Amino acid sequence: MGNSSTPVPAAERLAVAYVPISRLKPAAYNPRKHSPEQAAQLRESIARFGLVDPIVANRAPGRED
Repeated sequence: MGNSSTPVPAAERLAVAYVPISRLKPAAYNPRKHSPEQAAQLRESIARFGLVDPIVANRAPGRED
């Protein structure tokens, strides 16, 4: 990995990983909460259009729980 003076190409920093939904865990520290109506709208949107942007997950050590 690079240091502060050497940029690291995005291809080396980011990766797409396909993970079963059952392995995803909500972060307790996440302040964003959705009402039941908002959750229903989100489900409908994903069903109609698919995911436009990938889900970003934090897999840093210590964040597994």
